[in-house]
Amino acid sequence: MQDHSPLKALNEYLQHKLETTHCTGGRLECRMTGALLLTLSGQRQDGKSMLFWDLERPLKKLIDNYLNSTDPDAAVLIIDIDLSDNKFEYHHISRRELAAREHQEAIEKKKEEERRLQDMVERIRRQDTPYGRELAEKVADALQHGPLFFSHRDYCGMGLEVGTSGEYLYGEVFDGGMINVVQHFPDRADFVDWLAAQSNASMAMLDAKETWYWNNQVITRQRLEDFIRKS
Repeated sequence: MQDHSPLKALNEYLQHKLETTHCTGGRLECRMTGALLLTLSGQRQDGKSMLFWDLERPLKKLIDNYLNSTDPDAAVLIIDIDLSDNKFEYHHISRRELAAREHQEAIEKKKEEERRLQDMVERIRRQDTPYGRELAEKVADALQHGPLFFSHRDYCGMGLEVGTSGEYLYGEVFDGGMINVVQHFPDRADFVDWLAAQSNASMAMLDAKETWYWNNQVITRQRLEDFIRKS
């Protein structure tokens, strides 16, 4: 008696799909989260891999038929195919198992981000050598010729400029312009005293509540030295 089972029908479809492109094996991945997402990859005889983009409606119907008859609660179906041995290995992941995996991945991602931030903080806090008066004097002179800003869309980090009344300003830059003055220095001497005492550690915004600000386009010794050279 001929086997017309959904399993056999799906296997035959995948076998034909791979054989017509001279593939010896491949993998089909299906995600049933909202819309059905399909990815079919193949391994060719010459060792090269390929992706199939023309995944027609019949394949989706075959998958639906198979899952409805075996595991309607499946969220992920993976089929590993080895045509040399005529092997089709099926792996099902339930919705509950997928949710648990995604939850665990989110936890691990958060832990990794926390580790990365902690490593960055420890590295920057060691960069506590003051910029010194010589560098601060040169920066004060260079600011007379233009501001120290990054200039691009949205948040541009922290910058320095001389205001219209000759005061020195340190603040947040947005769209290439200072929008929030954090510190105001009425004259050059006050600014030089302040900047000379700063370091990469003190300027890294590590006291900000939102970690997104930490070391994000902040003032550094390298930025100051580059600014001086270009002024």
